Amino acid sequence: MDFAYAVHTDVGNHCTAGRIDRRPAPLQTVLQNGQTVEIITSTWARPNPQWLNCVATVKARSAVRSSLRDFQQQEAIDLGRHLLEKELGSHDAVLADISADKLAEALKVFHLPNLDALLEDIGLGNRLPLLVAQRLLQDGAPRAGTPNERERGEGSSRAAYSPLIIRGTEGMVVSLARCCRPIPGDAIIGFFNPGKGIVVHQLDCNNATEFRKKKQTSWLEVEWDKQAAGEFAAEIRLELVNKRGTLAEVASTISRMGCNIENVSMVNQDAQTSTDFITLTVKDRVHLAGVMRELRKLPVVLKISRAKT
Repeated sequence: MDFAYAVHTDVGNHCTAGRIDRRPAPLQTVLQNGQTVEIITSTWARPNPQWLNCVATVKARSAVRSSLRDFQQQEAIDLGRHLLEKELGSHDAVLADISADKLAEALKVFHLPNLDALLEDIGLGNRLPLLVAQRLLQDGAPRAGTPNERERGEGSSRAAYSPLIIRGTEGMVVSLARCCRPIPGDAIIGFFNPGKGIVVHQLDCNNATEFRKKKQTSWLEVEWDKQAAGEFAAEIRLELVNKRGTLAEVASTISRMGCNIENVSMVNQDAQTSTDFITLTVKDRVHLAGVMRELRKLPVVLKISRAKT
Protein backbone atom coordinates (compact mmCIF):
# COMPACT_ATOMS: atom_id res chain seq x y z
CA MET A 1 0.00 0.00 0.00
CA ASP A 2 2.84 2.42 0.76
CA PHE A 3 4.30 1.72 -2.69
CA ALA A 4 0.91 2.35 -4.33
CA TYR A 5 0.60 5.73 -2.61
CA ALA A 6 4.18 6.56 -3.52
CA VAL A 7 3.28 6.09 -7.20
CA HIS A 8 0.18 8.30 -6.96
CA THR A 9 -2.54 9.01 -4.41
CA ASP A 10 -5.24 7.80 -6.83
CA VAL A 11 -3.37 4.52 -7.31
CA GLY A 12 -3.30 4.01 -3.55
CA ASN A 13 -6.94 4.97 -3.07
CA HIS A 14 -8.11 2.48 -5.71
CA CYS A 15 -5.72 -0.43 -5.13
CA THR A 16 -7.32 -3.82 -4.59
CA ALA A 17 -4.45 -6.30 -4.87
CA GLY A 18 -0.84 -6.62 -5.86
CA ARG A 19 1.80 -8.89 -7.37
CA ILE A 20 5.39 -9.20 -6.25
CA ASP A 21 7.75 -10.68 -8.85
CA ARG A 22 4.60 -11.63 -10.85
CA ARG A 23 3.09 -13.62 -7.98
CA PRO A 24 -0.06 -12.51 -6.08
CA ALA A 25 0.67 -11.02 -2.67
CA PRO A 26 -1.43 -9.36 0.08
CA LEU A 27 -1.49 -5.56 0.13
CA GLN A 28 0.04 -5.65 3.64
CA THR A 29 3.20 -7.46 2.43
CA VAL A 30 6.48 -5.80 3.48
CA LEU A 31 8.60 -5.18 0.37
CA GLN A 32 12.28 -6.09 -0.03
CA ASN A 33 14.89 -4.33 -2.17
CA GLY A 34 15.05 -5.55 -5.76
CA GLN A 35 11.50 -6.84 -5.99
CA THR A 36 9.23 -6.06 -8.94
CA VAL A 37 5.87 -4.72 -7.78
CA GLU A 38 2.60 -4.47 -9.71
CA ILE A 39 -0.45 -2.73 -8.23
CA ILE A 40 -3.94 -3.79 -9.33
CA THR A 41 -6.59 -1.07 -9.11
CA SER A 42 -10.34 -0.82 -9.58
CA THR A 43 -12.57 2.23 -10.02
CA TRP A 44 -14.97 1.05 -7.29
CA ALA A 45 -12.26 0.51 -4.65
CA ARG A 46 -11.70 2.94 -1.80
CA PRO A 47 -9.53 3.10 1.34
CA ASN A 48 -10.43 0.99 4.35
CA PRO A 49 -10.02 2.38 7.91
CA GLN A 50 -7.99 -0.74 8.76
CA TRP A 51 -5.31 0.42 6.31
CA LEU A 52 -4.20 2.92 8.95
CA ASN A 53 -2.90 -0.05 10.96
CA CYS A 54 -0.80 -1.26 8.02
CA VAL A 55 0.72 1.69 6.16
CA ALA A 56 4.12 2.90 7.33
CA THR A 57 4.90 6.11 5.43
CA VAL A 58 3.60 9.55 6.37
CA LYS A 59 2.36 10.17 2.81
CA ALA A 60 0.26 6.98 2.75
CA ARG A 61 -1.17 7.54 6.23
CA SER A 62 -2.09 11.13 5.41
CA ALA A 63 -3.70 10.13 2.11
CA VAL A 64 -5.78 7.38 3.72
CA ARG A 65 -7.02 9.71 6.45
CA SER A 66 -7.87 12.43 3.94
CA SER A 67 -9.79 10.01 1.72
CA LEU A 68 -11.72 8.57 4.65
CA ARG A 69 -12.72 12.07 5.76
CA ASP A 70 -13.92 12.90 2.24
CA PHE A 71 -15.93 9.68 1.99
CA GLN A 72 -17.46 10.17 5.41
CA GLN A 73 -18.36 13.77 4.57
CA GLN A 74 -20.13 12.80 1.34
CA GLU A 75 -21.91 9.90 3.04
CA ALA A 76 -23.01 12.22 5.85
CA ILE A 77 -24.34 14.76 3.32
CA ASP A 78 -26.26 12.06 1.43
CA LEU A 79 -27.73 10.62 4.64
CA GLY A 80 -28.58 14.09 5.96
CA ARG A 81 -30.40 14.95 2.74
CA HIS A 82 -32.35 11.68 2.93
CA LEU A 83 -33.35 12.24 6.58
CA LEU A 84 -34.35 15.86 6.00
CA GLU A 85 -36.36 15.00 2.88
CA LYS A 86 -38.20 12.30 4.86
CA GLU A 87 -39.03 14.76 7.63
CA LEU A 88 -40.14 17.43 5.17
CA GLY A 89 -42.18 14.80 3.35
CA SER A 90 -44.24 14.23 6.50
CA HIS A 91 -45.29 17.89 6.07
CA ASP A 92 -46.05 17.38 2.35
CA ALA A 93 -42.98 19.41 1.42
CA VAL A 94 -39.63 18.82 -0.29
CA LEU A 95 -36.30 20.55 0.12
CA ALA A 96 -36.59 22.09 -3.35
CA ASP A 97 -39.70 23.95 -2.14
CA ILE A 98 -37.75 25.85 0.52
CA SER A 99 -37.05 29.39 -0.64
CA ALA A 100 -33.51 30.73 -0.75
CA ASP A 101 -34.40 33.37 1.85
CA LYS A 102 -35.86 30.80 4.26
CA LEU A 103 -32.80 28.56 3.82
CA ALA A 104 -30.41 31.48 4.34
CA GLU A 105 -32.29 32.46 7.50
CA ALA A 106 -32.05 28.92 8.87
CA LEU A 107 -28.32 28.68 8.05
CA LYS A 108 -27.76 31.96 9.89
CA VAL A 109 -29.59 30.61 12.97
CA PHE A 110 -27.58 27.37 12.84
CA HIS A 111 -24.30 29.28 12.23
CA LEU A 112 -23.52 27.19 9.14
CA PRO A 113 -22.08 28.44 5.82
CA ASN A 114 -24.14 26.44 3.31
CA LEU A 115 -26.70 23.69 2.74
CA ASP A 116 -24.07 20.92 2.49
CA ALA A 117 -22.76 21.84 5.94
CA LEU A 118 -26.30 21.61 7.32
CA LEU A 119 -26.93 18.24 5.66
CA GLU A 120 -23.58 16.93 6.92
CA ASP A 121 -24.50 18.03 10.45
CA ILE A 122 -27.76 16.09 10.20
CA GLY A 123 -26.07 13.02 8.75
CA LEU A 124 -23.46 12.98 11.53
CA GLY A 125 -26.18 13.11 14.18
CA ASN A 126 -25.25 16.58 15.41
CA ARG A 127 -28.63 18.07 14.50
CA LEU A 128 -32.11 16.52 14.47
CA PRO A 129 -33.87 16.50 11.07
CA LEU A 130 -37.17 17.13 12.89
CA LEU A 131 -35.95 20.43 14.33
CA VAL A 132 -34.34 21.51 11.05
CA ALA A 133 -37.57 20.78 9.17
CA GLN A 134 -39.55 22.77 11.73
CA ARG A 135 -37.19 25.72 11.32
CA LEU A 136 -37.45 25.58 7.52
CA LEU A 137 -41.25 25.34 7.66
CA GLN A 138 -41.95 27.82 10.43
CA ASP A 139 -44.57 29.56 8.31
CA GLY A 140 -46.13 26.29 7.29
CA ALA A 141 -47.59 24.91 10.52
CA PRO A 142 -44.77 22.46 11.26
CA ARG A 143 -45.52 19.28 13.11
CA ALA A 144 -44.81 19.58 16.81
CA GLY A 145 -43.29 17.04 19.12
CA THR A 146 -39.95 15.46 19.90
CA PRO A 147 -39.07 11.97 18.67
CA ASN A 148 -40.10 10.61 22.09
CA GLU A 149 -43.45 12.35 21.81
CA ARG A 150 -43.91 10.86 18.36
CA GLU A 151 -43.54 7.41 19.92
CA ARG A 152 -46.34 8.18 22.39
CA GLY A 153 -48.50 9.57 19.62
CA GLU A 154 -48.35 13.17 20.86
CA GLY A 155 -48.23 16.14 18.55
CA SER A 156 -49.08 14.34 15.32
CA SER A 157 -49.98 11.08 13.66
CA ARG A 158 -47.17 8.54 13.88
CA ALA A 159 -48.49 6.80 10.78
CA ALA A 160 -47.38 9.80 8.73
CA TYR A 161 -43.74 9.18 9.63
CA SER A 162 -42.11 6.43 7.58
CA PRO A 163 -39.02 4.62 8.94
CA LEU A 164 -35.52 4.91 7.52
CA ILE A 165 -34.70 1.82 5.45
CA ILE A 166 -31.46 0.07 6.46
CA ARG A 167 -29.54 -2.08 3.97
CA GLY A 168 -26.40 -2.64 6.03
CA THR A 169 -24.18 -1.17 3.32
CA GLU A 170 -24.69 2.53 4.02
CA GLY A 171 -21.06 3.21 4.92
CA MET A 172 -19.39 4.99 7.80
CA VAL A 173 -22.34 7.16 8.92
CA VAL A 174 -24.72 4.25 9.59
CA SER A 175 -23.28 1.49 11.79
CA LEU A 176 -24.62 -1.64 13.47
CA ALA A 177 -24.22 -1.73 17.25
CA ARG A 178 -21.66 -4.23 18.51
CA CYS A 179 -23.52 -4.76 21.80
CA CYS A 180 -26.48 -6.56 20.18
CA ARG A 181 -25.28 -7.05 16.56
CA PRO A 182 -28.61 -6.61 14.69
CA ILE A 183 -29.11 -8.64 11.51
CA PRO A 184 -31.82 -8.54 8.81
CA GLY A 185 -35.07 -9.81 10.26
CA ASP A 186 -34.51 -8.25 13.69
CA ALA A 187 -36.75 -5.47 14.96
CA ILE A 188 -34.40 -2.47 15.10
CA ILE A 189 -34.17 1.15 16.21
CA GLY A 190 -31.68 3.88 15.31
CA PHE A 191 -29.95 6.39 17.59
CA PHE A 192 -28.15 9.58 16.63
CA ASN A 193 -24.55 9.45 17.80
CA PRO A 194 -23.19 13.03 17.54
CA GLY A 195 -20.23 13.19 15.19
CA LYS A 196 -20.64 9.64 13.94
CA GLY A 197 -24.15 9.38 12.47
CA ILE A 198 -26.72 6.70 13.23
CA VAL A 199 -26.12 3.56 15.29
CA VAL A 200 -28.64 0.75 14.77
CA HIS A 201 -29.60 -1.48 17.72
CA GLN A 202 -32.00 -4.37 18.19
CA LEU A 203 -35.28 -2.98 19.53
CA ASP A 204 -35.02 -5.09 22.70
CA CYS A 205 -31.32 -4.37 23.28
CA ASN A 206 -30.63 -3.36 26.89
CA ASN A 207 -28.64 -0.33 25.76
CA ALA A 208 -31.46 0.74 23.42
CA THR A 209 -33.94 0.52 26.28
CA GLU A 210 -31.72 2.71 28.44
CA PHE A 211 -31.19 5.23 25.64
CA ARG A 212 -34.94 5.58 25.07
CA LYS A 213 -35.46 6.34 28.76
CA LYS A 214 -33.17 9.36 28.48
CA LYS A 215 -35.05 12.31 27.04
CA GLN A 216 -31.85 13.88 25.75
CA THR A 217 -31.16 10.85 23.54
CA SER A 218 -32.53 11.24 20.00
CA TRP A 219 -33.77 8.19 18.14
CA LEU A 220 -35.57 7.43 14.91
CA GLU A 221 -37.59 4.60 13.45
CA VAL A 222 -35.65 2.28 11.15
CA GLU A 223 -36.36 -1.05 9.54
CA TRP A 224 -34.47 -3.52 7.39
CA ASP A 225 -34.75 -3.40 3.63
CA LYS A 226 -36.56 -6.56 2.53
CA GLN A 227 -33.81 -6.98 -0.10
CA ALA A 228 -30.92 -6.50 2.36
CA ALA A 229 -28.14 -8.86 1.33
CA GLY A 230 -24.62 -9.61 2.47
CA GLU A 231 -22.92 -11.07 5.51
CA PHE A 232 -23.73 -9.71 8.96
CA ALA A 233 -21.97 -10.46 12.24
CA ALA A 234 -23.99 -12.18 14.96
CA GLU A 235 -22.87 -13.54 18.31
CA ILE A 236 -24.05 -16.72 20.00
CA ARG A 237 -23.47 -18.03 23.52
CA LEU A 238 -22.82 -21.74 23.96
CA GLU A 239 -22.44 -23.98 27.00
CA LEU A 240 -20.32 -26.91 25.82
CA VAL A 241 -19.05 -30.22 27.11
CA ASN A 242 -15.40 -29.61 27.96
CA LYS A 243 -13.56 -32.29 26.04
CA ARG A 244 -11.06 -32.58 23.21
CA GLY A 245 -12.54 -31.88 19.78
CA THR A 246 -15.61 -29.97 20.98
CA LEU A 247 -14.71 -26.67 19.31
CA ALA A 248 -13.69 -28.46 16.12
CA GLU A 249 -17.11 -30.13 15.98
CA VAL A 250 -18.89 -26.83 16.54
CA ALA A 251 -16.74 -25.02 13.97
CA SER A 252 -17.33 -27.75 11.38
CA THR A 253 -21.11 -27.42 11.78
CA ILE A 254 -20.96 -23.65 11.49
CA SER A 255 -18.85 -23.92 8.33
CA ARG A 256 -21.22 -26.51 6.84
CA MET A 257 -24.08 -24.03 7.30
CA GLY A 258 -22.26 -21.48 5.13
CA CYS A 259 -20.93 -19.20 7.86
CA ASN A 260 -17.51 -17.80 8.69
CA ILE A 261 -16.28 -17.57 12.28
CA GLU A 262 -14.90 -14.12 13.13
CA ASN A 263 -14.06 -14.62 16.79
CA VAL A 264 -14.21 -17.19 19.59
CA SER A 265 -13.83 -16.32 23.26
CA MET A 266 -14.09 -18.53 26.34
CA VAL A 267 -15.51 -16.79 29.41
CA ASN A 268 -15.81 -19.72 31.81
CA GLN A 269 -14.40 -23.23 32.06
CA ASP A 270 -14.28 -26.09 34.54
CA ALA A 271 -13.53 -29.79 34.33
CA GLN A 272 -16.93 -30.60 32.82
CA THR A 273 -18.16 -27.60 30.82
CA SER A 274 -17.11 -24.36 29.17
CA THR A 275 -19.01 -21.23 28.19
CA ASP A 276 -17.99 -19.78 24.83
CA PHE A 277 -19.05 -16.79 22.76
CA ILE A 278 -18.73 -17.19 18.99
CA THR A 279 -19.07 -14.33 16.50
CA LEU A 280 -20.08 -15.62 13.08
CA THR A 281 -21.36 -14.15 9.82
CA VAL A 282 -24.90 -14.90 8.64
CA LYS A 283 -27.24 -13.64 5.94
CA ASP A 284 -30.22 -12.90 8.18
CA ARG A 285 -32.24 -13.99 11.19
CA VAL A 286 -33.56 -17.09 9.39
CA HIS A 287 -30.02 -18.18 8.52
CA LEU A 288 -28.89 -17.73 12.12
CA ALA A 289 -31.89 -19.73 13.40
CA GLY A 290 -30.92 -22.58 11.06
CA VAL A 291 -27.33 -22.55 12.33
CA MET A 292 -28.45 -22.62 15.96
CA ARG A 293 -30.88 -25.44 15.23
CA GLU A 294 -28.08 -27.56 13.77
CA LEU A 295 -25.76 -26.79 16.69
CA ARG A 296 -28.43 -27.88 19.19
CA LYS A 297 -28.32 -31.34 17.61
CA LEU A 298 -24.69 -31.81 18.64
CA PRO A 299 -24.21 -33.90 21.82
CA VAL A 300 -21.43 -31.53 22.95
CA VAL A 301 -23.78 -28.51 22.98
CA LEU A 302 -25.61 -28.25 26.32
CA LYS A 303 -27.23 -24.85 25.78
CA ILE A 304 -27.21 -22.21 23.05
CA SER A 305 -28.66 -18.71 22.78
CA ARG A 306 -28.09 -15.48 20.95
CA ALA A 307 -25.68 -13.29 22.93
CA LYS A 308 -26.60 -9.78 24.00
CA THR A 309 -24.77 -7.31 26.17
